[in-house]
Amino acid sequence: MKFFLQRTFAILVIGSVFICNGCSNFSTSKISEGVIEYAITYPVKSPMDGMGPTSMSFKFKDDKTYGEISAGMGIFVISFIADSEKKTLLQTLKLMGKKFAYFSDTSEIKKILDEEPKMIIEKVAGEKMIANYKCKRAMVKFEDTTLTPFEVYYTSDIGIKSSNWCNPFRVLDGVLMEYNLKRYNIEMHFTAKSVSEVKVDDEIFELGDDFKKISRKEMDEMFENFN
Repeated sequence: MKFFLQRTFAILVIGSVFICNGCSNFSTSKISEGVIEYAITYPVKSPMDGMGPTSMSFKFKDDKTYGEISAGMGIFVISFIADSEKKTLLQTLKLMGKKFAYFSDTSEIKKILDEEPKMIIEKVAGEKMIANYKCKRAMVKFEDTTLTPFEVYYTSDIGIKSSNWCNPFRVLDGVLMEYNLKRYNIEMHFTAKSVSEVKVDDEIFELGDDFKKISRKEMDEMFENFN
């Protein structure tokens, strides 16, 4: 359990997916409010097989996004709330009835991203249909040539402002629809399953009073000490 929590948190801490990209679909206008559902798979066999999260829900409204991943059979839920206008990122953890949160501004986010392996992202020819969006392709390589390159697909036809400002893919001008995220030798593959235009409640982007605010170091230590 300790290994599972440490590795899962490390994977998700940026958004970290994750997500915090271009394509064109068959509609005539971009949607600026709705939800993207992603499937999560594991390209490389790992100790998380059968234990890790299998899906992510990503809600968006204009310049704000909310991503949520539940894992450990509901033991904990991690979410990240990004505001591209204010350039803030709020990450929360619900763990066995307790709630924690820590806030990152641009300087903290830069520090986190600078700790990541240096990516070289090149837009290349090729398109792919994902969740009814025809997506453009990019190749991701690393300065560390021992790391495995991978493909990324992204769309500019979903109206999320500066969708990648707080993640390693910030040079791509569209919403990520298929990509990889790797931490501590655990690799996750995200693929958009559906994009729905639905009303998103503004309250989802606000932090409740019942969350205890902690630092990134405290969050890391919490997982390291969990047994």
